[in-house]
Order: sequence, then C-alpha cells, then structure tokens
Amino acid sequence: MNCVSPIKIRILKEYLEMVILKDVVERYNIKNTKVVRWLIKAVITSVSKEFSVHKVYLTLKSQNITLSKNTLYTYLSILEDVLFIFLVPKFSFSERKQDLSINKIYLCDCSFSKIFESSSNTGKKIENVVFLELMRRKKILTDISYWKNKEQQEVDFVVKTSQKIDQLIQVGYDIEDTETKKREITAPIKAGKELNCNDLLVITWDYEAEEVVEEKKIKFIPLWKWLLT
Repeated sequence: MNCVSPIKIRILKEYLEMVILKDVVERYNIKNTKVVRWLIKAVITSVSKEFSVHKVYLTLKSQNITLSKNTLYTYLSILEDVLFIFLVPKFSFSERKQDLSINKIYLCDCSFSKIFESSSNTGKKIENVVFLELMRRKKILTDISYWKNKEQQEVDFVVKTSQKIDQLIQVGYDIEDTETKKREITAPIKAGKELNCNDLLVITWDYEAEEVVEEKKIKFIPLWKWLLT
C-alpha cells in the first residue's frame, strides 16, 4: 500500500503537471494532451520494465482512441528528449537488432512512481537508482543495455565498451531466500558464458559476499556501498 503522505503526493502531482505542460505540451505544441497524459502514466507505471509501443497502440485502439504508432514513437521520443525517461535496449552484437528491440523504461526521477503505485516495489526502484548511477558514471563509448534469453531469464544491465563486455549487473533487493538467490544468479551466469564476461555483480540491499558458481565468480555488494565506490 502507498504510505506516502497526501501532501507529498500532491506536490509530486503538481510537479508532474508542470513537466507535462511546460516541457512537453507547450514546448512541442502538442494538441492531443489526453494521449500524452495517458502515455506518461503508462511509462511511470512501467519503470524498470519492458515497454512495448505496439501493446500501447493496441490498448489505445481497444479504447477507441485513434493514433498512429509513429505518433506514439514521436511522443516517446519527446519524453526521452526532455529527460523524463530513458530507454534501454535489449543487448545484441547486431546494432540493427538492438535498435529494433523492445526497450526497458527508466525514469529521471523515480519518485513519480509513488503517484500511481498501489503497492511498493522496492526492487524496481533500486534498479532505477542503479541505472541512473550507471548513466552518471558512463563514459563516451560505453553502452548500457539489458540481456534476455529465450527462456525469459534476464540480466538487468550489460555494460559494454566498443565490442567488449565490461560487466554484467543484476539487481536483487532481497536474496535471503535460497530460491530467490538462485534465480537472481542464474541469468548472469548464463549471460557471462554467452558473452564471455567474467565480471558478474549482484547489487543487493544488505548482502555482501563473493561466491563461485559454475566456475564463475559472482560479487554481491550492498547498494549503499556500490554507490560509494
């Protein structure tokens, strides 16, 4: 349940309204404000998740809202241009495949998610925080993407410089449970073997260790400590 005070929610809503009107609607002279508001809510509630424009298009169509996919892509690009969102592609050594992949969404300010959330999803918020820190540390030639295989196993971040995979990062808020921990490390191990990367990092809330699993060394580090490194 959302336990943020009503005053804070009101301030966030006013701030969001200012962003919508000043940075988006007025700046880009957008007439269809209803769709823009709907899209902004959709991206906020999709933080740290894959975001399919095609699915959004079908949802709007089912609600008798006529809009082309190109317009949706334009609106999404505008939200990216004003730094309201960041789009992260699915990793591929093929630039074309990566460009055509379904992006994951991250917010410039994940506090906006408090406006619409019915329950707290700390793990997704931490993932957003990790992404923003990666962007802050990002070098000119560094590329950030996510990895996902056919079994739908996923690594949150692939950090690549030119054609070299520097690091694989998984965000696991609570890995006290054995099954949860196993699930969080399975994908990095598989991705590490596939991408020939030995630097595997799992960012946790408070767990710290170094373990070797299937001949791959995995480092676990608390979020606060990683942010200070």
